[in-house]
Amino acid sequence: MSDRPSVDTLAFYNLMTCLAGLATLVVPLVTSFAALAAISAAFGLFVSANYVLTTVILVELVGVDRLTDAVGIVSFAQGIANLVGPPLAGTMHCMVSDSQRLIIVIQSSPMQSSLIFQTTQSIRNTRNNDIQMQYKIVKILLKIRETKNRS
Repeated sequence: MSDRPSVDTLAFYNLMTCLAGLATLVVPLVTSFAALAAISAAFGLFVSANYVLTTVILVELVGVDRLTDAVGIVSFAQGIANLVGPPLAGTMHCMVSDSQRLIIVIQSSPMQSSLIFQTTQSIRNTRNNDIQMQYKIVKILLKIRETKNRS
C-alpha cells in the first residue's frame, strides 16, 4: 500500500499507529472471545506497519547512506523504552489508586503519539509551504527589480 506514489508513507504509518492505539482502547469493552480475537487480529494488522515501514521512512528521512546509523539509533531508543517502560508502568500503577484510568491512558498512548506526530507534520508542512511562497515572492520581486534596472 505505501509503495504507491499517491500514498504518503508517513501519513499511512501515522494512521496505522492511531488505529492500533484505538484497537487497544476497545479491548476492555469486549465480552466474547470472538470479538477479542477480531480486535487482536486488527491490532496485529495495524501494528505491522511499524515493522514494515520503519526502514522505508528512515530512508526517506536520512537517505540510504545513513540508514544503518538511523536503524541503530531507532533500535537503541526502542530498547531503552522496553527497558524503562515496564518498571515505570508498575511504579505508576502503585502510585495511582484508580488503575482503570491508568490503563486507559497507557492504552491510548500510541494514539496520542500518532496525533501529536500528525500535528507536528502539519505544522512543518505549513511552514515549508510558507517558506516556498516567500521564496517565490522574493524571486518575483527580484525579476521586477531587474526589469526596472534594465529600462
